[in-house]
Amino acid sequence: MRTKCIQILFILGLVITSSCIEKTKPTQNEKQSITIKEVNSRIKLSKLFSSINYIPLQTTNESLIGTIEKIYIKNNIIYMIDGFLQNTNIKTFTTEGQFIKEIGDIGKGPKEIMGPRDLYIYNDTLFIWDKKGIHSFSLSGEYQKHIFNAFLPGNNFFYWHNHFYLFHGYNKPGLLTRYNIKGKVLKIYYPIDYWLGGAEGEHINKINNNTFSLFSPNSDIIYYLKNDSLISKYEIKCKTVESFSKLLLKYRNLSPPERLKKINNISHYTTLLFLENKNYIYLKYIIRNKPYILIINKNTGKKVYFNDNINKGVYNDAIYITNENELVIPLYPYDILNYIKKHKNKLNTTKFYSIVKDVSSNDNPVLMFCKLKI
Repeated sequence: MRTKCIQILFILGLVITSSCIEKTKPTQNEKQSITIKEVNSRIKLSKLFSSINYIPLQTTNESLIGTIEKIYIKNNIIYMIDGFLQNTNIKTFTTEGQFIKEIGDIGKGPKEIMGPRDLYIYNDTLFIWDKKGIHSFSLSGEYQKHIFNAFLPGNNFFYWHNHFYLFHGYNKPGLLTRYNIKGKVLKIYYPIDYWLGGAEGEHINKINNNTFSLFSPNSDIIYYLKNDSLISKYEIKCKTVESFSKLLLKYRNLSPPERLKKINNISHYTTLLFLENKNYIYLKYIIRNKPYILIINKNTGKKVYFNDNINKGVYNDAIYITNENELVIPLYPYDILNYIKKHKNKLNTTKFYSIVKDVSSNDNPVLMFCKLKI
């Protein structure tokens, strides 16, 4: 209830000070369509990737990982948000998998962080957004200062041209807010096509130093923030079924339980994940409750659709795409051990087996780096 009150007060504050805040709607432009479809193919990893490398993350009492929520790589250091039960924290490893340290003391006091939501690296500064707001650290993990409070929910932000951009995607329609370094809201960006938020799982991709894409699972539109304007860049479409997003709009006059019951009885698609860099798009979606993945080479236009039935290899959801066009995929011990149990006779000579053969159920995940070649 207290969190709800804070959200309401924050929104009321934005309304009261609206005369001082610039409000913009996205620029209308000709959106590019991304067509998704149902496929029944088995894809060999060798057709997708030019190389696959496995990095076991060191397991110690201090480095134990629950679930890897996010990963960023800078100067050969892996920064990750570890969603370990209620003790969400930030850990660092070398790109060889050696544990370095946990960043930030967890708590409610000064120079402490509580429930980190996202991190962003700009030059030599590590910014962290947690339940108390925005903090700055050195890249080696020394606390610098609490910059400002930011209570409105969200899990993604970035820093650009001396401003912080916070993505609030939990509630419809979803919005982006721009703060100065003193914590004053200067601008609110609103979506124009359907909405920008409405569900957990929103994500920001840095395309280059001046362009960022924003994704939410409840939206068919991928928005770009480019040169301080929000534009509708891509629209995800399917020729055989409607989207969950459009069905929500169609039945918006029904009560929430009735609406969901209605939608669940209709075949539809939902986009779950959208990763992007300057060369590739990686998109995970569901049609009729079955998951699929689409990879697009933005330079050549080549597309590869596949389901999760990958030939000769453990595969999981990618959580990051590097500037070197590598998909970073965490493989958890449970998945590894199950795969070995089913395929041990066929794995004895593989690189994968030589690295993971001694993995135990209590070990940290193994990171799989897959360099795209399509």
